[in-house]
Amino acid sequence: MPSAAVKFSGSETPSVDELAGGTPAQTNVAVDAAGAIRMRPGVAELDTFPAAPASAGPVVQIGSWQGIVIYVTEDRQVWSFTPGLVTALSSGSPATKVDGGLRPVIASTRTRAIITGGGRPQKWEGAGLSARLGGSPPVSSHVATIAQRVVLSASDPSGIVYWSGIGDTGAETWLTGLNFREAETKQDRLVGLYENSNELVALGTETIQMLSPDPSETFTNARSIPVGWGSPHSYIQLDEMFMGLDARDRVVLSNGRSLETISSPAIGRQLEEAETSDAWGFRYKFENYDLGALVLPTDGRTFVYDAGGKSWTEWRGYDSATGGFGRFNITAAYYWPEQKTTLVGLSDGRLARLDPSATTDLGEPIVCQLTSTFEDHNSTRLKHCQHLRFKFHRGGDAIGGTNVMLYSYRDDLGPFCEPFRIPIGDPTDVSPVVVIDSPGMPYRVRQHRIVVDSTAFRFAGLTEEYALLSQ
Repeated sequence: MPSAAVKFSGSETPSVDELAGGTPAQTNVAVDAAGAIRMRPGVAELDTFPAAPASAGPVVQIGSWQGIVIYVTEDRQVWSFTPGLVTALSSGSPATKVDGGLRPVIASTRTRAIITGGGRPQKWEGAGLSARLGGSPPVSSHVATIAQRVVLSASDPSGIVYWSGIGDTGAETWLTGLNFREAETKQDRLVGLYENSNELVALGTETIQMLSPDPSETFTNARSIPVGWGSPHSYIQLDEMFMGLDARDRVVLSNGRSLETISSPAIGRQLEEAETSDAWGFRYKFENYDLGALVLPTDGRTFVYDAGGKSWTEWRGYDSATGGFGRFNITAAYYWPEQKTTLVGLSDGRLARLDPSATTDLGEPIVCQLTSTFEDHNSTRLKHCQHLRFKFHRGGDAIGGTNVMLYSYRDDLGPFCEPFRIPIGDPTDVSPVVVIDSPGMPYRVRQHRIVVDSTAFRFAGLTEEYALLSQ
């Protein structure tokens, strides 16, 4: 009797058309390099964050300085957080708030945190309120630190980067008539500026330019890539690589010398139809997963790329009004190295954390859904499914619990059937394989779906044993 593994993950098929196989789709899971699937991390309370947030506005950026968390809310106010205490670093005075109307960027030096947001840069030096950075620096959208200098990207269309003097005091010395360089490969606007492996990544609307520190010229052009960048904040650092959205809404991966497109056909089609101008990204590492997440706030979508497994998933929240998928409701993210945890900002002004052991998002369900490719087992003849063998970690439910895995299928392009209910099992259930015998009628093409709700879920695979019929 022939058998075949059902494809819920792994290498992408080249077509998004169902009858050509389609692309497997996974929602609210993480997939490792071997194809094993588990529930994504949930959003959990940050135990040391005050129950009542100091601001009711969304958190729009998070960073840190000297182990102290710095964050900015939508009203442009700056806050600090240490376990158990949130302190306002802004008052009613505009000079204590982030200037400009762009999404903020936070960078740190030994002596201060520096924040840009499309206007005059802001600083905080560990005491009192935040203030404007001294030395009359230019109006800027991004800030980076490299080679003992602070570097700013101009908010205007000039494509110019400016740099400060050297060292702690030099950060407030700005000779803007001398210390600047145009990213001159093309006369395009500079939309982003980041640091990668001791080089500056200058992201233009038509080119990506790498600038290296130089003893005589301060910064010199090291390499240009003739690809324009898209959303300024979709940049995600992955060690010596970086990923993000280019000007054609493709997800690209680069080391500053070469570039490849990593968006799958299915992800690419969805990005083409989405609003990506306000997209932002973050990196998240846990267990053996190294993930780059692209958040699309307008569309309420979050697409996640596994750099190790080279696969895509989507993370969604839960909409209690419709009983279906909703937006993954985080507004900022930052890895807090001193606490070895990834903080996330929320729309109500709170900070929370991503937790691999959490099975809900602050009490809201996490619904995992796996949808396979359309399986025809390389034949257009009718098939009869003899057995389905599900392999997954059991015993995750409490004794007497009712948690189940829902399995359904559809033949050809018809609707999905009523789901089979497969118990997750309590701690006494140790058998990893559950078998369903002879589900459904003979078929030519079949698609499979698995749904699990708010249960610690680890899935190793589904195998179908089938018989080829004469027609």
